[in-house]
Amino acid sequence: MDNEMLQHMTVMHKGWREMLKSKYYKGKTFEDVITSVPAGVDPSDWRTMCEKWNKWEEQ
Repeated sequence: MDNEMLQHMTVMHKGWREMLKSKYYKGKTFEDVITSVPAGVDPSDWRTMCEKWNKWEEQ
């Protein structure tokens, strides 16, 4: 895979994460968010992503 494709995929993934964060995380508690797993998302992956968001919010 070339660097250009890797950069594109990184940007797209970051945009997707930010969209999920603003849609599902903003204004809710960590406990509420981890119990409301979006359709098609693996629950363990969702928990990991929420833990990262929670860590970033605390900083």
